[in-house]
Amino acid sequence: WLQVLCGWPILLLQKIVSLTPVLLLMQKMTTQSWYDGKLESLQDGLDYISTPERMMYYIGFMVTRKVVSPPLALACAILTKRFLIGTFTETPDGKEPDRSDWELFRTWLLGRMIPDAHLCGVTKLLGRHYEAVSFLYRLLGVKVGKYVYWPGSGFRFQEPDLVELGDYVVFGSRSLFFTSDATHRRQGIKVESGSNVSDRCVLLPGTTVKCGAVLG
Repeated sequence: WLQVLCGWPILLLQKIVSLTPVLLLMQKMTTQSWYDGKLESLQDGLDYISTPERMMYYIGFMVTRKVVSPPLALACAILTKRFLIGTFTETPDGKEPDRSDWELFRTWLLGRMIPDAHLCGVTKLLGRHYEAVSFLYRLLGVKVGKYVYWPGSGFRFQEPDLVELGDYVVFGSRSLFFTSDATHRRQGIKVESGSNVSDRCVLLPGTTVKCGAVLG
């Protein structure tokens, strides 16, 4: 019921916010009067939608959708993570994991709000290997050191607060981090400074990659 009453409205709001610049541009286009002819035939309709001025708006729609919408979608996810989802913590030793509806909902919602490995497409705009990517992951709760080399294929963290990366960590492509198991027991993953997690590695809950180690 949390997904229906809370999750889906939040996802709808995220979609609306991300598309607001496109909708505003579309609204401005509809107020223009570039075509003075009558709409009495198919050719008239084609002439109406293909005026040079209108074509510039079409290009603007595509550019805005690719450049402006992804950061807005990610901003919604970051704010929701900070003020609603909260911080993910490890399951204490000797205790049963919390399998309440709320705990399951938190992971589900974050996964829905950031459905890809490129932070809603933002890393494709920034460049995938730069410090700006580390900054964005820090906003989501990942503990990231300096000069981390991120993979071109991107990364998804189910519970970002449980991941700690040291300085000068290098990632290959298509590796997976799992910070909770099938019973929903959460344990952190730590990759120490100077480590290399190469292509197609799988790190399970509680894993520590020691300083200078190479996986792959």
